[in-house]
Amino acid sequence: MIKRNFLFLIALLLILGSFSCKQNHKLKDVKHEVIVATFNGNQITQAEFEEQFNIPEASVTEYNLYSLRLELLNLLINEKLILLEAEEMNIKISDEVLTEEFNYRIHKRFHAEIEDKDKLLKTLKTQLIILEFMKRKFSNISFTKKELREYYNQNSDSFYEPDEASVMQIFVLTENLASEIHAQLKKGKKFEVMAKEFNEHPYKENAGSIQTYRKGELPQEFEVVVFKLRRGKFSKVVKSNYGFHIFKLKSKKMARVVEFKEAENMIRNKLTEQAIEKKFKIWITKERSKFDIKINHKYLEK
Repeated sequence: MIKRNFLFLIALLLILGSFSCKQNHKLKDVKHEVIVATFNGNQITQAEFEEQFNIPEASVTEYNLYSLRLELLNLLINEKLILLEAEEMNIKISDEVLTEEFNYRIHKRFHAEIEDKDKLLKTLKTQLIILEFMKRKFSNISFTKKELREYYNQNSDSFYEPDEASVMQIFVLTENLASEIHAQLKKGKKFEVMAKEFNEHPYKENAGSIQTYRKGELPQEFEVVVFKLRRGKFSKVVKSNYGFHIFKLKSKKMARVVEFKEAENMIRNKLTEQAIEKKFKIWITKERSKFDIKINHKYLEK
């Protein structure tokens, strides 16, 4: 099965979608269909562009809308250039693999009837082709243990993990109610039950859930209380600008430095991603230079 991780691929395409083109933008409509971009006989129409990127114009300024459209259009051009190269490399996705990936990624997560399944399948197939292209084109990357160790030593601060606390919380709006709840907890009432009964918005929806925080992430008035608690114990009532809080510590991890042996694979993955990104930038820049890319800036400026 194809590896299920598109985050790096998406990041690459977003980064490289910002390439700008200075070519002539005076493109004519074909049979009243607006052409947004052309490159060596290929074209992107307004309909195709807007199907891919439905931008709510009211949410951005005129300047930002143009910049965003240009960035997204370049992303789409990059995608098409990758697909052309993938075709030259004879990269194909079988119906069997496509169905398997669709069931894993989409169908099992949405039990209701899926609208426009054909469109989803088409998009997924494109993603799988691009991922396979990336793997074949830029897979010849490796690092020695010495290189990994050098990165570890040069970036030692990033392998420090501060104290970490996992807590439940009761949040109410009045001090009197918080004091009453606190008294009930002291008498043996279960914290989880009280949280579900009394929590106010925004904690009401997930009342009783456990949240994990690293030292430095909480407001100071919370941090001094939470990190002094012992496991299974609840705090005094803590006042904030929003209301009154009671915390219960579920677990705590002490600060530590991640050892090289534990960090080795993470470092390898990070360096591999950086190397692939560098290679991909070089490749896409060279590839774009082969094509006479024309962009309809008038459309983008509308």
